[in-house]
Amino acid sequence: MTSPPRKPLSRPRRFLRHSLLILVPAILIPVSIATYRRTSGNLGEVEPGRLYRSAQISDSHLRQLIQTHNLRTIINLRGPNPDQDWYQRELATTLDSGATQIDIPLASDLWLSREQARTLLETLDTASYPALIHCEFGAERTGLVAALARLLQPGSTLQDGYDQFSPRYLFIALKDGRTMIGHLDRYSAWLTAEHLQHTPTNLRSWLLDHYTPASPSREEWPCNPYPRKVTIARSPDGSLHHDEQWSPNACPKTVATHAQNEPTTR
Repeated sequence: MTSPPRKPLSRPRRFLRHSLLILVPAILIPVSIATYRRTSGNLGEVEPGRLYRSAQISDSHLRQLIQTHNLRTIINLRGPNPDQDWYQRELATTLDSGATQIDIPLASDLWLSREQARTLLETLDTASYPALIHCEFGAERTGLVAALARLLQPGSTLQDGYDQFSPRYLFIALKDGRTMIGHLDRYSAWLTAEHLQHTPTNLRSWLLDHYTPASPSREEWPCNPYPRKVTIARSPDGSLHHDEQWSPNACPKTVATHAQNEPTTR
């Protein structure tokens, strides 16, 4: 006995089916890409053979990157967190691999203070390369510092900086993302107002002499509870070199607390 012929789908049901055929891949593909980027460390190459970027990665993954790319410096934008397991593992891996760790505490929901802008410029100028920059997710804080690093290179264009704020790196220009990319927007606006083109020299001039943060920023705080920069390295004799730099308006209690909690990684 033959089955009765199937009734054709109604127009609304055909529309729904066709919509699903379009929407499901449109949703699943970006989600799959984002998941892969996140689980693989959101890695990227800012300057070939010289500067790389990532999210917070495992100690085994970090050790592999240090060995593969001969990394000399790890720039941790999450700041020193000696009471956190992830920080202890990262620091131990960095030092055991012969690299230097530089901790700079940034917050993706705060504009850089002028002191932080100068600290980043100083760090990018003096760090030993090849180097790796990272924050927690490798999208916002890392995007800003990677953009500055790229723009400090001869021959760079403003677009080279904006390319570091890319969906490829899971960046979205909303909330914290809007704050981080806003620094580049302000630089671009300053160039336009001054009838200038981007050059590394002009970026330095803007960061050192013309940049002022929007709100909120740490400049609005009565005192700064975070060091502006911590550098930790192992000397050839095996001893630990630990250098903390603090703001003039540092909160006295936190300075004392950090002094008591200096890392003792062997």
